[in-house]
Amino acid sequence: MKKQMIKGLVASAVGLACFSQTALAKDITVWAWDPNFNVAIMQEAAEKYEASHEDVNIKVVDFAKADIEQKLHTMLASGITSALPDVVLIEDYNAQKYLQSYPGSFAPMTNAVDYSQFAPYKVNVMTIGDDVYGLPFDTGVTGLYYRTDILEKAGFSAKDLENITWDRFIEIGKQVKEKTGVSMLGNNPSDLGLLRIMIQGAGELVL
Repeated sequence: MKKQMIKGLVASAVGLACFSQTALAKDITVWAWDPNFNVAIMQEAAEKYEASHEDVNIKVVDFAKADIEQKLHTMLASGITSALPDVVLIEDYNAQKYLQSYPGSFAPMTNAVDYSQFAPYKVNVMTIGDDVYGLPFDTGVTGLYYRTDILEKAGFSAKDLENITWDRFIEIGKQVKEKTGVSMLGNNPSDLGLLRIMIQGAGELVL
């Protein structure tokens, strides 16, 4: 049985996605999630590519993020890879997991992309040895939104939240809770997003 290789990995946080790798294919399948962002952008890219490549048909398939991860693991682990996509969207911190767990399953894109145009940390997360296996897709920024009226009730202003440490944020949060009864910050214990933000805000990159 011939093993299929995923030709493009797009990481959202990186993407392992490079249409030039599949330029000879008539049909290209892309797996992505989030119809309001990732899927919509992939569909727009597909339309632009097809406009100058009339013999190519790109199909963008919208999955839930968890479903993409499960399908990739199941197919790659089983060796039954005929239904794998040509391009798949992967978050930064998952890229190395797939590349190291399933060597030979992703096509290197080292010579197809000018990686000097991208932030080094985005390229590093999808690099193994001398080869790069993906294309940076987006860099998610983080912002903190808060209720100024509640903050003021506790005796603080917006300036009190400028250039502070997480320790200071916690101190302020305790006082806001004590004086207003409102929690400063909510967190879903099943989502590691906030934890990664905290660690990266301290100068460490979490993969």
